Amino acid sequence: MKIQQLSFLCTLIACCLLSTYNVKSRDNQHHTYTIYTNKELESLYAPIIFSSSGIKQFFAGTFNRVEYAQEILPNDFSHFIQWLERSVKTLKCKAAHSSLQQAEIRQALKKARAHAKGVIRVFKNKIHSCPYINAYAFDNMLVEVLELLDPIMHKVLYKDIDDPVHNAYELLYLSFSENFAFFKRQPRTFLMDLSRSLIDQLNEYYTPDASLEELRSMFIRFLEISLGKLVWHPQDGFKTWESVKSLADHLADLVEHEIIEDVEDLNDLYISLLERYIFFLDISGDQLPLAFYTRVKEDVANNSTILLELEEQEEFIEPKMQRFVNVLNIGEAKALARELVPQISE
Repeated sequence: MKIQQLSFLCTLIACCLLSTYNVKSRDNQHHTYTIYTNKELESLYAPIIFSSSGIKQFFAGTFNRVEYAQEILPNDFSHFIQWLERSVKTLKCKAAHSSLQQAEIRQALKKARAHAKGVIRVFKNKIHSCPYINAYAFDNMLVEVLELLDPIMHKVLYKDIDDPVHNAYELLYLSFSENFAFFKRQPRTFLMDLSRSLIDQLNEYYTPDASLEELRSMFIRFLEISLGKLVWHPQDGFKTWESVKSLADHLADLVEHEIIEDVEDLNDLYISLLERYIFFLDISGDQLPLAFYTRVKEDVANNSTILLELEEQEEFIEPKMQRFVNVLNIGEAKALARELVPQISE
């Protein structure tokens, strides 16, 4: 797609798509965008009503419409965030009651994770239909998702659920306090039953929670697909590079909070982010001035982002820093040539 046409498209989309225009791609395909009334816009952006009829209406009247994947979701993740909030809300309500048994908390956690995984899967699949993802909207979404996923990833809503000593103490204390008479009558039977319960509890504690790993895996897949569709506007200039650094920082926050557990997964995401930005530089090169490349290179030289500092897992892999600097050098040379051509012509 021609750069001028892409810029025009992004600008109009950012203005809520209130005008009609055609975009011509290199293969001469045309995409027509529709003028929306205020009522239609309100309908597309309206919050989800979490009732049987409300959810059905959301899918039929919003989510399944072509416009949603083409024009709404790429720029707005509010429905995604709203649905994830619902995953955590029930857990918070349960955790607020200190009288709940830990087994009940665990079940609530698994249920919340399963629900969050389902939400992420639905929107991940819809993103396949999106022609692009607004980088700034995606960055804002990451901040909100961190806050939402943190409690269901780490059980922080019930402080003793991860303490095996406390768990064993509670089991022993309750067993003796509630069944002391039985213990005096049949101590061997009592202790045998108690031993089985204690072993079962320890086995449950040390057995990996599949719901946690499944949610983590689904979220990483969601991130990978989204990063591969990010777009920036050339007129934003250096702001686009600041956006990339912000995205890298927020992805690192996910690792710090163990929402992403493996540093290699973070490195994979960084490669996806960097390659997408390099693609942006490639298609937007004739709109970026020489000063842009100079400023970005100075910023990179100051080690301003973890994106380029995270080492590759294998020695023979080209470092991200080297890859990016090479791209900047090429872009800078082209920008310099563009500035010199008019002078030579004169």
